[in-house]
Amino acid sequence: YVSLKRFEDSTLYPVPNTQRLKFRMIPEASARMIALENGEVDVIMSPSATDYARLSESDDLQLLTETGRTQHFVGFNLQNPDFIGTNPEFRKAVAMAINKEEMVIAAWDGYAQVSTSMMCRDMGYYADIKGIPYDPEGAQAIFDKLNCSGMTIHLVTSDASHRVKMAENFQSQMAKYGITITVEYMQNSALTELNTSDGTTSGVEMYIASWTPGKNADYMFRNPIHSQGGRNYSHLSDPEIDALIDAAAGETDTAKRAEMYLELQEKLTCDIIPWIPIAQNTLTLGAAKGVTGALLHPGLVHQFKNVERLI
Repeated sequence: YVSLKRFEDSTLYPVPNTQRLKFRMIPEASARMIALENGEVDVIMSPSATDYARLSESDDLQLLTETGRTQHFVGFNLQNPDFIGTNPEFRKAVAMAINKEEMVIAAWDGYAQVSTSMMCRDMGYYADIKGIPYDPEGAQAIFDKLNCSGMTIHLVTSDASHRVKMAENFQSQMAKYGITITVEYMQNSALTELNTSDGTTSGVEMYIASWTPGKNADYMFRNPIHSQGGRNYSHLSDPEIDALIDAAAGETDTAKRAEMYLELQEKLTCDIIPWIPIAQNTLTLGAAKGVTGALLHPGLVHQFKNVERLI
């Protein structure tokens, strides 16, 4: 555990009421919930979606929520020479085939907002575009045209519970189109290493991952989309997109800059489709009744300096 003691002589911030904060590491969500119910802890991070109702309906507990700035998505390796996903028609068909509302129920018990754009909602220059709507008949027509029935595709993701559920739901949805999805789970560090290795030799075909940017619009696109980006898991290398990202970052006219980011959203989400935005999940805390001051931050920079429990 990590234990923090109140600094009585603080002048930079008001001295908090709570004398000591102790942070315990409890990896399993079920174990965290048991500890909360037993009174061993006062607050738990990321309770399981299956426990949301118990927290909300309890006389002794509460569920705290905040819409997150993490974009969860299903992606394609655009540099794998043996993968049909290098064909933009196939990527569009997959985008049309995914019932995002169903996936949100499966992965977060409904505690998430379906995404229509690759860009996160609470960022500057976000535009509420329609994206690619759910169209199973249209998807089937493209899959038939490309002779996808009977095809097997390998997907990699981490062993985080929401990604496991996303992958299982994706398997189920694609099976309706005669496409088999095999899934390989691994630790997130291993997934990052694999996805950032050479795209032509990594063997990755599809993946499930997420991206949590700051509120800066350039950061939203530069790191995961620009050809020189450090988290360009799809290995997109498009000079036109690179130039547009660079131009938008340097544009001082806010109206022109907004037009550039709208163009980026529409081209990437609807035409190029390096990955399919699924949802921004709701951030959650489970807490005992009477706990106040725990602040969930959309960008995951949570604050506990003013947390206290009223008894």
